[in-house]
Order: sequence, then C-alpha cells, then structure tokens
Amino acid sequence: MRRGDRLTAALSGGADSVVLLHIPRRLSFRHGFHLSALHVNHGISQNATVGSHFASVYAKHGGFALT
Repeated sequence: MRRGDRLTAALSGGADSVVLLHIPRRLSFRHGFHLSALHVNHGISQNATVGSHFASVYAKHGGFALT
C-alpha cells in the first residue's frame, strides 16, 4: 500500500475480523493509505445486531468509514 491508496476490509464485528482489521488500521496511520470497512447485517443469528453495533462503534473510534 502506498500513500493515498484505499483499502476496504470486511468487518463482521466478531473477534476474528476485528483482529484482522487491526493490522491494516495501524499501518494506515503509518503509511498514509485510506482504510474503510464493509459490514453486512445478515440477520441470521441472534448476535447479528450486536455485531452491527460493535462494528459501528469500532469504526467510529478507529477513525475509519463503515459501509
């Protein structure tokens, strides 16, 4: 990734996607690329709404856009 590039990563709101997004999030500050996340509330499990809420809060505090 170079300065000004864009990266969009999937974010379910679960622990695995948060950890996998944490690495490019830290690198984006250092290398100047733009990070955003994509979340889909599938509504299949009872935790879907909780995952959506967490993804929203994590993106807000992490300083990246969530679509």
